[in-house]
Amino acid sequence: MPPAWRVEMPKGKGRMASTRLQVRVESPLDGETPLRTGVELGDGIDLRQVVDAVGSVVTEEERAYYFRYHYYRFLETLKLAPPRPGARLLDVGVVPGHLALCYRELGAEVVGLNITLNPDWPPGVMDRLRRAGVTVVEADVTLDPLLFPDSSFDLVLFTEVLEHFERHPEPALRECRRVLRPGGCLVLTTPNSAELGLRVRAALGRGCYPPLDVFYGEAPEWRHHREYTMSEVRTLLTQAGFQVLRARVAPTWEHAELRARLDPSFKIRSKHGCLAERGLVRILLKLALKKLRPSWSSNLLVLARRPIEACPCGTGPRGEGEGP
Repeated sequence: MPPAWRVEMPKGKGRMASTRLQVRVESPLDGETPLRTGVELGDGIDLRQVVDAVGSVVTEEERAYYFRYHYYRFLETLKLAPPRPGARLLDVGVVPGHLALCYRELGAEVVGLNITLNPDWPPGVMDRLRRAGVTVVEADVTLDPLLFPDSSFDLVLFTEVLEHFERHPEPALRECRRVLRPGGCLVLTTPNSAELGLRVRAALGRGCYPPLDVFYGEAPEWRHHREYTMSEVRTLLTQAGFQVLRARVAPTWEHAELRARLDPSFKIRSKHGCLAERGLVRILLKLALKKLRPSWSSNLLVLARRPIEACPCGTGPRGEGEGP
């Protein structure tokens, strides 16, 4: 049976409303891992088909501007943390919602947090999420505590969010840990600040960020304020009370570049131009170097867990703030 899921909005307006959201869930996963096993994934589940199904319902503008560029990141994220049916999932920074829709396709119950809607996104993004059964809550995780009770979720997605923080991210990560049940998992992805191209730019005396007029022309919430290395991400998660289970650096955007160059139907456009116009030799050389040195790849992917703490009275596991 799927879990009973309802989110009741607090009284009051704006992000300063003080009453926590009431998440009422009866889930069959309590006390179990929220992730599918390799055997379950091998039982007729094709993650590529899941991502392709989501791609078929978004606009061509979205596919060219964002979806195809992040296609392999979506695949790697689902491989890293495939949910079990009925898993309760919080997606921090849900818009445009492509990954949230993938998790809905796999049977997860999804609540998404959104700060503001990027004006570059086509109209109807929020309606599409709601039609798919995703509950969207307006909240600013960079400023305020999460309006959910302790241990409300099995999984938290924190994907392509960390780099947008103007403030120290540890309080937000601690809030993510709080709303996870003991044994629940957090999935974090973010650009790699030690990526090969950035190293080359620095060696040539060029800046690692966009030109000044582009950087300061963007709204602060959409700007990359700071990017991280893998060791820094591990430190942040450990300081926030997580146990890192798996971590890898993957060439997700490099594979998108290569496919855009070889497949005319896989068109990708960004602020940096059409990826299909980039040289094939250059792309292959980058991939070869990054195969030799994976730490030079573009995307950090980390799976971390809220530890299960032993109850002092010996009656079983407990989470933070629970029990004597």
